[in-house]
Amino acid sequence: MTSEIKADKWSPASGTSATIGDSGDTFTIPSGVTFANSGTATGFNQFANWSESSGSLLPGNASYGIYLGVNSAAATNLLHDYEEGELSNALMIASTTQTSYSSGRANLQYTKIGRIVHCQALIDTDGQTLATTGVVKLRLPFAVSDGSGTAMAGGTPFLSPSVNGDVYPSRLYMDENVTSAPFNKMQCQAAGSYLQFGEQLQVSNTAHRIYIHACFSYQTDA
Repeated sequence: MTSEIKADKWSPASGTSATIGDSGDTFTIPSGVTFANSGTATGFNQFANWSESSGSLLPGNASYGIYLGVNSAAATNLLHDYEEGELSNALMIASTTQTSYSSGRANLQYTKIGRIVHCQALIDTDGQTLATTGVVKLRLPFAVSDGSGTAMAGGTPFLSPSVNGDVYPSRLYMDENVTSAPFNKMQCQAAGSYLQFGEQLQVSNTAHRIYIHACFSYQTDA
């Protein structure tokens, strides 16, 4: 038996609840039909662990992500972490964080995608007194990967920091599971005249100026 019901409004016969059909029934919505929801619709969400925030998807748990490049769940293809930020007071001397800088030249900007952290910074202490003397380091927003053979390889960008006007071609030495990295100066060995990165960059006077322009990436487990 086929029939058609036409009505401008459906309301419960009693109370405030009503049921359409029975368990196992199928209702077909023809092409071109639009449902306008002005209230709260439940049970229709296929992504129950996700919601919308200002037009963007928002997971119900910070560990949720998106699988890329596969059509089945694979942990190695799960993108579940992305962060943009700025680390304030990025310079460290010995074990002390420097807090006085030339205007606007104190912080390190970073973008983290999965395990890779990309950083860039312009550090300048011009006109300021240094917190202390000793080994010059850059603070890192996340700890370097622990126990990975590629951890230190990711921390070998070629940089040219300046201390008191003298430029020292260097690299950042990133040991495993650390949150700051010293500069190892490039040196020429007399025997064979080859280059190596050896002595750490240091500052010996709190009146000296430190100037660093850095751009590098490294791996983390965070």
